[in-house]
Amino acid sequence: MYRSVRQIAAARGMLMLRSVREISQYIHPAPQYCQFVHCSSPLEYRFYHTNDRPLFPSELPDFQPKVTIEGDDIWSIDKYRELRREFLLRRRELKSIRRVPLGPYASVTFESFDLIWIQIQEMLHIENGGDEQLVDELEAYEPLVPKGSDFVATLMFEIDSKPLRERVLYSLGHVEEKVYLQIREEKIFAESANNDIERTMPDGKTSSVHFLRFPFSAEQADLLRSTPTPTIVLGTTHENYLHTTTLSPETAAALVRDLR
Repeated sequence: MYRSVRQIAAARGMLMLRSVREISQYIHPAPQYCQFVHCSSPLEYRFYHTNDRPLFPSELPDFQPKVTIEGDDIWSIDKYRELRREFLLRRRELKSIRRVPLGPYASVTFESFDLIWIQIQEMLHIENGGDEQLVDELEAYEPLVPKGSDFVATLMFEIDSKPLRERVLYSLGHVEEKVYLQIREEKIFAESANNDIERTMPDGKTSSVHFLRFPFSAEQADLLRSTPTPTIVLGTTHENYLHTTTLSPETAAALVRDLR
């Protein structure tokens, strides 16, 4: 496989931890794009010149909700490069809605089709591995695309100090099994979104990055969709990390829109 799960985690961390200063290099006066951009695949889309911002795939008028990401969804490197700076700024905006701090060291970013799409586009742009890389990136990131009956998330422990990071990670063995979402009185515990690697080592040290899936029953999904402003609590039951937070109404609404 082109990219191991550990490499995916490293890439995920690298791109998620981009600082405001680093991202600011991609903010500049947008050029005057023509009304249409020629497209060679279904999602190399018509670019409407609205607020000088490109649209993510799911924002296209004719986009059909998808639970998988395929080769036809991915732009050519040259086409992506034309709008890359604007897309990176838009990714920052999208993540600001879908990223939820949890306790002093952790954050949970709830994935979407658009976030996985731009993640793959970024990896192809950075490594320029051609069709072989595309096949492997699609295989690697496919489990992180929400399937319409779940939320998929990346849990990260973001600690700059290496000694402190080591102490915290050694104290949080199997924390990935203790993360939950609470809807009313019911807790939905996370499952691994990548089942091919153990995220806690035999010595008890957990990974700084975890890929999680929160599966919902039909009744739970219906409840979320039918509640105008659902209250969703994110938390852990790990004895060394007993923290909870309530998702903002904006975040909750964005996640519920992912349900089919």
